[in-house]
Amino acid sequence: MLIKIKLSSSKFGSDQKEFWKYIESIKEQFLIQNKNFDYLFNIETPEKNENLLKNYFGLNLRNKFFEKRAIEFQSTFFINLESINYGSLILGLDFTPISSVLEFFNNNFELFESALKNYSIFAFSESVFPTVPMHKNPLLSENFTVTIENSSEIKEIFKLSNKKYKKELNLASEKPKWLWIISNTSLIIPLGLSIYIILKSFYMFGQIEEFRAKNYNEFIKTYLELNNPEKEISK
Repeated sequence: MLIKIKLSSSKFGSDQKEFWKYIESIKEQFLIQNKNFDYLFNIETPEKNENLLKNYFGLNLRNKFFEKRAIEFQSTFFINLESINYGSLILGLDFTPISSVLEFFNNNFELFESALKNYSIFAFSESVFPTVPMHKNPLLSENFTVTIENSSEIKEIFKLSNKKYKKELNLASEKPKWLWIISNTSLIIPLGLSIYIILKSFYMFGQIEEFRAKNYNEFIKTYLELNNPEKEISK
């Protein structure tokens, strides 16, 4: 997910040379009161400066996100600074994988936007002056404004992801209901079969008893006829 953020300041100048000249002036002012600190950038090598900024910015921004999150996050994502355009400083940030970014911010674009705007200033300041404690960082006193250039596009990604999440959440809540219905419905067949077998057994038992009773009566009748002395005398 490529996100373009714009850091704006009236002091940035209109091109690469003026921007790094501005950064150099900040460094010189800071050196007056702070003698011992390492400064990695050189006004004479703007391309090297850009590579250093690319190396530091994405990592610093990601660390700011994770250190401010109270709940432990199992997945991870990475932020790479892909491009730098001057005038207002436009940084092209590649967030990958997008699924982890969406999960990290709970599919909430407003939360993501607020965090990105706030922490980008810290990440930028720390990237330019990496060895200076944050509370002493001279860039934090500058008046930067941060906007997301392609916010409508990114907002749509969050919106679609949020809809998908809610749909999956509804399906997940419906699943136990369906499992209950299926599991209970599945009992109807064996239960019905059992009732049928029981009823059939009673019916067959009744038939057997009826058959036994009938034959028993026939047996008694025959027995009495064979053992009737009066009948023998009459013969």
